[in-house]
Amino acid sequence: MCAERILFLVNGTTGKIVQNMKRNQIDENLIFQIFPSALPRRKKAELPKSEVLFSARNVSVNELEKATFDLHKGEILTIVDFETVHNENLFHCLMNPESILQGRIVYDHHPITRKDYAAKNNGILFADFNLENKIIEQMSLQDNLCMGNFNKVSRVGFYSKRSMEFIKKDFLEWYPSEQLKTCRDCRNLSEKDKMAILLYRIRMKKPRVILCNEPGRYTDALTFEMMRKQFWDLAESGTSILILTQNIEQNYMLTDRFLFWDRQGLKEFSVDTILFQNKIQN
Repeated sequence: MCAERILFLVNGTTGKIVQNMKRNQIDENLIFQIFPSALPRRKKAELPKSEVLFSARNVSVNELEKATFDLHKGEILTIVDFETVHNENLFHCLMNPESILQGRIVYDHHPITRKDYAAKNNGILFADFNLENKIIEQMSLQDNLCMGNFNKVSRVGFYSKRSMEFIKKDFLEWYPSEQLKTCRDCRNLSEKDKMAILLYRIRMKKPRVILCNEPGRYTDALTFEMMRKQFWDLAESGTSILILTQNIEQNYMLTDRFLFWDRQGLKEFSVDTILFQNKIQN
């Protein structure tokens, strides 16, 4: 009743974090069904050092100077900032490259520009997983799925009904749901259904790089598990994913590499090292 955060531990590692939820909204049994034992790890081959798709070079962020990191093709990289200040400044720099006074951010071997964020390029995508206002309830499933993907469903400036029907069919094959199959609009959808629609939009865009700030902040156990699997699928197809976060619990098994802010900038720790230290502390 009084806790700000509740951590559910599974085999010595965190299976789920609950923040600011009423007691009757927490289903402990469901959480442990989703995480019945040690969570699976993504099998990922080591990538050559030359395959750097996105990087920061000596970028000054607030009180820190010369922040540098590399994001390899098909890699999931998490940058942890327990105080959130430096990650917020870094995210601002990523979204507004013209605001960088020192250093530079490089995408695909050239300094990043606003054009790299253009929807028609589908190169870099900023993903916000706060489901509020992401789904327009009065619209049909097809309309919600195609939102933000105009180029994929239009012909000479008009929406193609055939394309939209194909997208709906493809979505329901990827995410079978009798409720969504028969619904005329998107009222009263579960959070899991909303997350599925949002993740499918991202699949359609086929971005090369995804940048997201605290993706697990708004998720419950079901939606986070769906997000984790989709991130793995995207990474396996070559998409690079950068996650900025305040904690590491939800990202133990999701992430390939961790970077932490310290007085000298960013410092790397392996996932195995973090898991080992966590078991000792527990």
